[in-house]
Amino acid sequence: MARWNDWWQARAERERWILRIGALLALLILGYGLLWLPLSRARDGLRQQVQQGERDLNWMRQVPASALTAPSATFVAPSGESLLSRLDRGARAAGLGNALLAVEPVTDGEVRMRFQQVDFDAAMRWLETQSAAGIRVRELSVQRAESEGRSDLRVALGEGASN
Repeated sequence: MARWNDWWQARAERERWILRIGALLALLILGYGLLWLPLSRARDGLRQQVQQGERDLNWMRQVPASALTAPSATFVAPSGESLLSRLDRGARAAGLGNALLAVEPVTDGEVRMRFQQVDFDAAMRWLETQSAAGIRVRELSVQRAESEGRSDLRVALGEGASN
């Protein structure tokens, strides 16, 4: 401490003022950079989260409650055709027949299908049409295949509401 005091006293009055002002400026800059700026950025991020949450809440209030619940009625095929044959025929009609490896019944109302090197977009469109027909995806497993846009797909489909 004595060395510091001796060094300080050896400075001219003008140098001491410059050092005091420089130290004050350094403290202000450090305070801004280490305290104020991170807090300000965090506050802005939280404001954006609140605004996004309010937009989501307003959207959810506009959606009718019926759209948020799953349908409970089961779909009955008009022709009396089995689920397995309808899914097999539908997949082949959608152009997925070459990639279809297996169609296996699990229970009376559930079928498991396996596709290899299937066009992912076409498979998702086909699943969407099945959903519109009252057939629900119970399980879905997708792995990227080596070819671009192709996937290996395992899907369990069933009639009616999903469990």
